[in-house]
Amino acid sequence: MQRTISLPDDLLAQIEGTAAQQGKSVDQWLEEAVRARLEDRKWLDLLEYGARTGRASGYTAADVPRVVKARRRINAGRG
Repeated sequence: MQRTISLPDDLLAQIEGTAAQQGKSVDQWLEEAVRARLEDRKWLDLLEYGARTGRASGYTAADVPRVVKARRRINAGRG
Protein backbone atom coordinates (compact mmCIF):
# COMPACT_ATOMS: atom_id res chain seq x y z
CA MET A 1 0.00 0.00 0.00
CA GLN A 2 1.32 3.41 -0.79
CA ARG A 3 0.72 6.56 1.24
CA THR A 4 1.87 10.09 0.82
CA ILE A 5 3.44 11.74 3.84
CA SER A 6 4.77 15.23 4.38
CA LEU A 7 8.14 15.86 5.96
CA PRO A 8 9.99 19.12 6.58
CA ASP A 9 12.60 19.76 3.89
CA ASP A 10 15.51 19.62 6.34
CA LEU A 11 14.40 16.25 7.69
CA LEU A 12 13.92 14.82 4.21
CA ALA A 13 17.40 16.01 3.26
CA GLN A 14 18.86 14.21 6.29
CA ILE A 15 16.96 11.04 5.42
CA GLU A 16 18.08 11.18 1.80
CA GLY A 17 21.70 11.70 2.84
CA THR A 18 21.66 8.91 5.40
CA ALA A 19 19.93 6.49 3.02
CA ALA A 20 22.46 7.27 0.29
CA GLN A 21 25.38 6.70 2.69
CA GLN A 22 23.92 3.31 3.55
CA GLY A 23 23.26 2.41 -0.08
CA LYS A 24 19.49 2.32 0.45
CA SER A 25 16.55 4.03 -1.11
CA VAL A 26 14.62 6.53 0.97
CA ASP A 27 11.70 4.07 1.06
CA GLN A 28 13.93 1.25 2.34
CA TRP A 29 15.53 3.46 4.95
CA LEU A 30 12.20 4.81 6.18
CA GLU A 31 10.67 1.34 6.37
CA GLU A 32 13.57 0.10 8.52
CA ALA A 33 13.45 3.20 10.70
CA VAL A 34 9.70 2.93 11.30
CA ARG A 35 9.91 -0.80 12.06
CA ALA A 36 12.75 -0.19 14.53
CA ARG A 37 10.80 2.60 16.22
CA LEU A 38 7.70 0.43 16.53
CA GLU A 39 9.80 -2.35 18.08
CA ASP A 40 11.37 0.14 20.50
CA ARG A 41 7.88 1.32 21.46
CA LYS A 42 6.84 -2.26 22.29
CA TRP A 43 9.81 -2.57 24.66
CA LEU A 44 9.12 0.81 26.24
CA ASP A 45 5.48 -0.14 26.76
CA LEU A 46 6.56 -3.41 28.38
CA LEU A 47 9.00 -1.62 30.68
CA GLU A 48 6.34 0.91 31.65
CA TYR A 49 3.90 -1.92 32.36
CA GLY A 50 6.51 -3.63 34.53
CA ALA A 51 7.19 -0.43 36.45
CA ARG A 52 3.47 0.16 37.07
CA THR A 53 2.92 -3.44 38.11
CA GLY A 54 5.95 -3.33 40.39
CA ARG A 55 4.76 -0.18 42.12
CA ALA A 56 1.27 -1.62 42.55
CA SER A 57 2.68 -4.82 44.08
CA GLY A 58 4.15 -2.96 47.02
CA TYR A 59 7.58 -4.54 46.53
CA THR A 60 10.67 -2.36 46.61
CA ALA A 61 13.85 -2.70 44.56
CA ALA A 62 15.46 -4.28 47.62
CA ASP A 63 12.83 -7.06 47.52
CA VAL A 64 13.57 -8.07 43.92
CA PRO A 65 16.48 -10.52 44.51
CA ARG A 66 14.53 -12.36 47.21
CA VAL A 67 11.35 -12.54 45.13
CA VAL A 68 13.23 -13.73 42.03
CA LYS A 69 15.05 -16.38 44.06
CA ALA A 70 11.78 -17.61 45.56
CA ARG A 71 10.10 -17.73 42.13
CA ARG A 72 13.03 -19.68 40.67
CA ARG A 73 12.75 -22.22 43.48
CA ILE A 74 9.03 -22.64 42.76
CA ASN A 75 9.66 -23.03 39.02
CA ALA A 76 12.49 -25.53 39.59
CA GLY A 77 10.17 -27.66 41.70
CA ARG A 78 7.73 -27.91 38.80
CA GLY A 79 10.30 -29.29 36.34
